[in-house]
Amino acid sequence: MINLIEEINKIFINRQIIWNLAVNQIKARYRYPMIGVMWSILTPLFLSIIFLIAFEIIIKVKIPGYHFLVYFLSGMFPWAYFNTSVLEACNSIVQNSNLIKSIIFYRKNIPLSYILMNLINFFCSIPILFIFFLIFKIKISLYIIFLPFVLIIHTLFIMGIALIVSSLQVRIRDTRYILEVLLSAVFFLTPVFYPLNMIKEISSSFLKIYMFNPMASIITLYRITLLGGYIKYLPSEISYFNLIFLPLIITFLLLYLGFFIFNKLEPSFADFV
Repeated sequence: MINLIEEINKIFINRQIIWNLAVNQIKARYRYPMIGVMWSILTPLFLSIIFLIAFEIIIKVKIPGYHFLVYFLSGMFPWAYFNTSVLEACNSIVQNSNLIKSIIFYRKNIPLSYILMNLINFFCSIPILFIFFLIFKIKISLYIIFLPFVLIIHTLFIMGIALIVSSLQVRIRDTRYILEVLLSAVFFLTPVFYPLNMIKEISSSFLKIYMFNPMASIITLYRITLLGGYIKYLPSEISYFNLIFLPLIITFLLLYLGFFIFNKLEPSFADFV
């Protein structure tokens, strides 16, 4: 049996090591590029221009109440945090085989440090989002006080998946390729660049099934906490269960499964890396 409280307490005890690993990774990644960490912000911005041309100008996707760029970036920055964290954590144990073989330590520090690194990048993107709010005169939501809650759920959700895929990648080296395909599919099944009303137009029943995707709920929660008045544009079929309780349940199930699988496979890491 896995004691989630005990596992999270171990993470808290190792927080300084996780921080040091994340800082070292940031320094190594952005040592040579001229604009360094700004690439973590510029990439979603470049994508937003492409999606603006493709979906608002050509396909003419209409976002009720907001400019397309504001809507897209308020979903893209959280998606980028999720997508990059999971992909990089997947290969983290294999990439750090020297640490796995040479010293005994809390090995979950490695994938968790990649999540922390991308969380720092995510924090750097938030001021950019608020600049767009000023440009397009978007009012800040009164629900912004719940933003830390959304961020915690988002990060725990990422942790659960990261622990699963990072441990499976040690044994099954195809894991990352499968993950890339799955993440591409989930991206298009998440309301990053289109409104939830488009899903409702297909059918109300499909919308209820669609909301079983935790990232759909998490990104919707980000928009509720950031975009003033966003909640009034949500389809009436979306309930508190869809938005809050369902992602909470799935998050803690994945977190439990992540710790279980990682602990089960960890003793053999040194034999396979």
